[in-house]
Amino acid sequence: MPELIDLYTISKEKVAPVLYAYTHWVVEEAQKKNIHTLYFLARDGYVLHEIAELICKEQNLPIECSYLYCSRMSLRTPTYHLIGEEAFRLIFMDGYHVSLQGIFARVSLPENLWHQVMQQAGIPDNVDIKKELSYSEIENYRNKLTVSKCFTEYILNSSKESYISALEYFRQEKLFDQEQIAIVDSGWTGSMQRSLRQLLQSAGWNKKIVGFYFGMFASPKPEDGEYF
Repeated sequence: MPELIDLYTISKEKVAPVLYAYTHWVVEEAQKKNIHTLYFLARDGYVLHEIAELICKEQNLPIECSYLYCSRMSLRTPTYHLIGEEAFRLIFMDGYHVSLQGIFARVSLPENLWHQVMQQAGIPDNVDIKKELSYSEIENYRNKLTVSKCFTEYILNSSKESYISALEYFRQEKLFDQEQIAIVDSGWTGSMQRSLRQLLQSAGWNKKIVGFYFGMFASPKPEDGEYF
């Protein structure tokens, strides 16, 4: 049998050098682009933020490293009442192990509303809400659920409520004070940068957003800023 390597050794010899190299690149690029504040996105950015703070302290660099508490849901939900049909594309996006229960979770629909929503959508009570759905099944549920007044009104109202809290948090973290906002994350599709741009723009902030990413597998939209 091959020898098992303990977690500490893997972290020290494999993970740490890669994370350090990526974070060092981010800091170097920030200096070149005259960026003085970096916002590391939770949760993937936590260790990167810790590394960046050490680099900036050791090298006495004039870069503030901030940690932004957020998630895809926390940034998407406040945008739903702003972006029209795009909201339903996000809510009913295909992915790994998507179920009807998972769709309800994407919008934080309270369990006490499930029956009412399903009844309005014409979904039988005995359906297996934990069953993994195919793409066509997701689309079928989208067609059904978007005619449920309870479902759509809940999404609209929760979006408006969370919008206020999101903007208050952005003000607290001084995002509106920045001439340009630079975020750091592991990457994926760049959707968090898009949601952030939509929220800031809706509140009158129309400056530049740049994002530093370890890797991406989809081409971002140019209106959302620059992606490195």
